[in-house]
Amino acid sequence: MTTAGGIEQSYRLVKPQMEALDGLLEELLTADVPCVDEMLKYAGRYSGKRLRPVLIFLIAEMCGGAGEAHVRLGAVVELIHMATLVHDDVLDRATTRRNHDSVNIRWNNKDAILLGDIMFARAIRLLVSIGNMHALDRLTGAVSIICEGEIQQNQLSGDPGVDFDTYRQIIERKTASLYAAGCELAALLAGADEALVQAFDRFGMSLGTAFQIIDDCLDLTGEEDVVGKSLGTDVRNGKMTLPLIHLLSRLDDQERAEIEALIRGDDCSPDDIARVRELLQVHGSVAHALGLARSYVEQSLATLRGLLPPRDFGVVEELAAFVLEREL
Repeated sequence: MTTAGGIEQSYRLVKPQMEALDGLLEELLTADVPCVDEMLKYAGRYSGKRLRPVLIFLIAEMCGGAGEAHVRLGAVVELIHMATLVHDDVLDRATTRRNHDSVNIRWNNKDAILLGDIMFARAIRLLVSIGNMHALDRLTGAVSIICEGEIQQNQLSGDPGVDFDTYRQIIERKTASLYAAGCELAALLAGADEALVQAFDRFGMSLGTAFQIIDDCLDLTGEEDVVGKSLGTDVRNGKMTLPLIHLLSRLDDQERAEIEALIRGDDCSPDDIARVRELLQVHGSVAHALGLARSYVEQSLATLRGLLPPRDFGVVEELAAFVLEREL
């Protein structure tokens, strides 16, 4: 898998579209009510690498060219993503995002929830302006699926018996579904044939699944000043992620009971998190999860192999490599 140009090369390939996206998001993240305007601009920091719009613009260029509809689509997907992060920080009781106080800490939980709702509403309104009923159906459906995945995960919070199949279903819903919808619609709006549209749908689902596995690994092993957000929240909130599922399958009865008690409990101390990190290292649980993430990336590339010219396929490989190697 090539990594020479990295994601920066991908940005350069779609620079005009990214600049148009910046301008559109700036318009969308404003309000006449001063306190809401301040919150929207602050939440704009949640937009990080903008990997989802980059994917949309690159896929569009590969399938016939990116136009105004793709800029709007990129903004819709990014707004939906940002809204879910605002809500996630409330659900996870997170304190930091992008190396700043999270919205719920800077203000409060009630207003953070309402702000996320405003962002969802603006995303849907912009989506309607694209004028494509399938796009409207696909992305509003994705928002519903994301919320269903979050509820499923919340209902299973504190349950150390969650298995891999259930975990996979959750992350496909809460993360991969938006990737799949964005990739499919990027190809569709560019006029790609049905086979390529469906291939990009499958590509997005596999890549998004890998992305969330990496995210779950970073929550357990990353450094907050690098990742830029509160870490260790999955253990503290009793969320079973792939590294923890693997770890529990490798522990003796005493250690398993110790970790299960942490998962069932209401809080974990820094020493508890350090203990989990130690066991993850000893039993190779993060390495196992990273290996599976790599297999999902390879699966995503396999859906497009032979359908794209070598140059375009190389660009897709670069993005896939970034997903695997990212630290934030």
